[in-house]
Amino acid sequence: MGRPYGIRQLVYLGKRPVLIRDLTDSFHRDPRGHAWGTAQTVAHVERRWCPTVTSDQLVGGAPFRFADDA
Repeated sequence: MGRPYGIRQLVYLGKRPVLIRDLTDSFHRDPRGHAWGTAQTVAHVERRWCPTVTSDQLVGGAPFRFADDA
């Protein structure tokens, strides 16, 4: 999000970015696990920065899911 081409910068430049939820990954050291951390990141983006969609909403098919994602 903080990169020069990231969501925050796009919003500051007046663009309207959209995050693709099932293609998003984040690194967390939290004991609750990887899937929990990524869900928290996506929730933060939805709350503060931009809307989200899943890949199937753009190209059809089924959304991607990690094997350990409940």
